[in-house]
Amino acid sequence: MPISLYDLPNWLFGILICGGWIVIGLAGYVVFQRVCRAKSAEGERNLAIALLAVIATVNSLLLAFSAVSVWESFGSADRAVHGEATTISTLGRDLAIFGSAESNHAREQLRAYAKSVVKHEWPDMRSGHANDATWTAMDNIFRAVGNIKPAALREVALMPEIWARTNELVRYRRERLYAGEAQVPGTLWAVVTFVTFLTIMATYVFPRTHSIWRPLPFFPVRWDWCSSSLPRWTAHLQARKA
Repeated sequence: MPISLYDLPNWLFGILICGGWIVIGLAGYVVFQRVCRAKSAEGERNLAIALLAVIATVNSLLLAFSAVSVWESFGSADRAVHGEATTISTLGRDLAIFGSAESNHAREQLRAYAKSVVKHEWPDMRSGHANDATWTAMDNIFRAVGNIKPAALREVALMPEIWARTNELVRYRRERLYAGEAQVPGTLWAVVTFVTFLTIMATYVFPRTHSIWRPLPFFPVRWDWCSSSLPRWTAHLQARKA
């Protein structure tokens, strides 16, 4: 599916998907009825109904599997993003304890990394790949943390925690990138599309009826009847009031 479709509003995207399949179904039905003018027997229509139920069931199962797969990928990406954001916040507070020039520089690199993720890497993840500038920002964080020289004992005790948070940041970033690359296989999309076409084609054997258009002539007839009867009813009511 083209990535540009996801830029559309949800309501417009839904109208395009539903309306597109409706147009395909109606256009195919009209073409089929014009090309194949032979009328289907009652047994053929019953067979089409049975096949339609089977195909629709298979299609529903495939769509349900796709929905579950997409929901699991979304949940994995959501957990990775929350974990990465929490690690950035915790690491920034740990670095603030030092108060040295090296720790302040590390916090600046951490802030630059967070901005690069939001402004550059998230748009690139829509295309399924990471951002090189964000990788560079990650390397700068490690260099800045490596340049920190703890002076007091409490700073020495805090350095393993800072390195653990830094490595944890890398792990959450890789999980986020991996979750962003997850997608429904193209083979499954092809099978779902093919089964959907089969579901629509199974309805082409049903005869075309005019039951939808039957009520339309009724309304002009009834309106003419009302317009012709209205003066008589008005005169009758006026006579009763008098």
